[in-house]
Amino acid sequence: MTHVPRYLFVSGVLFALVCAGCASYPEAQLKEAQAAMDEALKLQPEIFAPGNWQEAKKTWDDAQALLSQQKYGQAGPLFLTAKSRIEKAASIAKGKREAVLKEVTQAQQEINTRHAVLRSDLSASRLSGSARKNLEDCCNQLQQQIDRLNAEIEQGDLIKAQATAKDSLKLVYEGQLKMDAALKRKHP
Repeated sequence: MTHVPRYLFVSGVLFALVCAGCASYPEAQLKEAQAAMDEALKLQPEIFAPGNWQEAKKTWDDAQALLSQQKYGQAGPLFLTAKSRIEKAASIAKGKREAVLKEVTQAQQEINTRHAVLRSDLSASRLSGSARKNLEDCCNQLQQQIDRLNAEIEQGDLIKAQATAKDSLKLVYEGQLKMDAALKRKHP
């Protein structure tokens, strides 16, 4: 009789160990992490939060590796960790992206205003043929930059738009200096 309880105890322990190793496929955790990944990618975290994104991506990859090895008990919690890290990277990327968009939008407004003034001055001024041609070329080049800037913003490529805005501001300032020189205006 003493052997029966020992046998039941050993059988119970073995059954518990087998059940612990047979965790179910972590479908819910995978779906949540995948949804977070899909949303995060829209915010370009690899550009705006690269360190956080690398950490999140590594956790995601590790969870995927566990999943492929059928270590579901370990993969499920790791997908939840990946989801959390992905959401953090997305949040940081969103903030930085919004800051860049604000900077680019402000620069765009300044460029448009200064370009309009430059065109107006060009129309209203009596300039020599070479000065007029030089300023018309500058205005045309600036218009191409403005068109490019608008397209980059529309496409959501804010890093390129940021660089284009800086180049455009430089070009519009140069145009204003050329106009002032042609009109012999002095700067304070």
